[in-house]
Amino acid sequence: MNTKFIYWLLPFFFTTQVGQAQSIDTTIKRLKFAQIKAYLQKAPKVSPNFKAGSPFDTLKFDRVIAYDFDGEGEDGIVSGKWGKFEGGYSSGVTRQKALSQYQVNVLTDLLSNRQVYDPYGGIPGCFFPHVGLVFTYQEKIVYAIDVCLICNKLRAKPPIKASLGDGYVLAFSKMGYNNIVLLCRQLGFDYGKKKLKR
Repeated sequence: MNTKFIYWLLPFFFTTQVGQAQSIDTTIKRLKFAQIKAYLQKAPKVSPNFKAGSPFDTLKFDRVIAYDFDGEGEDGIVSGKWGKFEGGYSSGVTRQKALSQYQVNVLTDLLSNRQVYDPYGGIPGCFFPHVGLVFTYQEKIVYAIDVCLICNKLRAKPPIKASLGDGYVLAFSKMGYNNIVLLCRQLGFDYGKKKLKR
């Protein structure tokens, strides 16, 4: 993977792809499971990005949906024990958007790149996620990522190899943080209101 290309590509991608993600009516306060399921069934299909780093180099999926939600008490976007999904979604989902093939490729390259993580950039003891990324295959959840920009970390089931330090999950670097904010701006999510780090 060409790192210089990634540095240039990611800000360009997240600021120029406005309008490609699909949305539902955002005037609805909290989405019901039936709405989430119906949206998933109609979302455009994508192909896995086997050129990305672990775990995406072996992950089989056909759709990726981003969710804006209220992760109260460290709850993630999907219910279930660590790495074992029970099929339920957070009751706090307010927006959902399907990612395009191009968005999926860039996002999986970004999240599997060690340079978007920083061992010193996080706030300990906090994890109240507000963005969830759910990868599905034949309408079943195969992978989920929760993002908290308050503590500047993500949680994935199972963990993303590039995000792991010596027994702990690394925080986002400035590049990682800024690209998550830019993605959220593009999607119309609440984290998009955050200021970019200089």
